[in-house]
Amino acid sequence: MKIAPFGVEQWMNEYETRCTYNLAETCVDSLTIAQLLELAGHDGGLLDELLPMKLTYGSIEGTDHPRIDRGRRPDPAPARAERLDRAFLEQVAAICDRAGAWLLCDEVYRGIDQADPGTTVSVADIYDRGISTGSMSKAFALAGLRLGWAVAPASLIRELTIHRDYNTISVGMVDDLLASIAPLPCSSTTCR
Repeated sequence: MKIAPFGVEQWMNEYETRCTYNLAETCVDSLTIAQLLELAGHDGGLLDELLPMKLTYGSIEGTDHPRIDRGRRPDPAPARAERLDRAFLEQVAAICDRAGAWLLCDEVYRGIDQADPGTTVSVADIYDRGISTGSMSKAFALAGLRLGWAVAPASLIRELTIHRDYNTISVGMVDDLLASIAPLPCSSTTCR
């Protein structure tokens, strides 16, 4: 199988780091490691964890983070009326359920459209065949970590794991460590 070059990525590689204003950017301005440590409330002791770390394959499953909110908040806040709200998502899930279909929601921007401390509802929390995907790139402002996740029924996660073993194996250990300390996405009231 011949795979053609990815034209947009080739163009971005050529120009995105040399332009004055990047109007094609899909992420917010990325955090520095110092900013991440400050937001996460670390006093610099993270270096003690990094220095002895062997840069080998990390845990295949990554750091264990409960559910989709990385364990920091168990209940989502209701969405604002002008956004995709829970009632609408439940209607879409009901249509999918009647058809026996899966519902995949890319939730990379989840959390940035709410006033602090709100978070939009996740499809994985309201639908048995709901698949939620996310990453550290958009709402977390940590695109350089190249880390994402999927939340879905255990049977589907097992299938995804088989595919992951062929193309990713595991995330980088430093990426995983930094992602594990990242605070929830900032809102309009908490971002600088």
